[in-house]
Amino acid sequence: MHRQRVARALGRRQRLGGWSPGASSAGRAGLCDTGRVESRRVLAVDDDPAMHRLLEEQLRPLGWHIDTVPDGEAAVRRELG
Repeated sequence: MHRQRVARALGRRQRLGGWSPGASSAGRAGLCDTGRVESRRVLAVDDDPAMHRLLEEQLRPLGWHIDTVPDGEAAVRRELG
């Protein structure tokens, strides 16, 4: 069920021209125009630990670092704190 949900979301983003794993060089790690190394990080906000595991399973092999929090309040605390 979770895999289908993520696959649908990624497919929808691809059709709309949004990000998809490996689809554009803009989100890839490497040197940006200024010569700095870009970071591939994502903050996953979901109350379902299975979704956290699924995102980690799918994105970590592509070179992404995944931080997870259970809700929006925790995400704001993490980003501001």
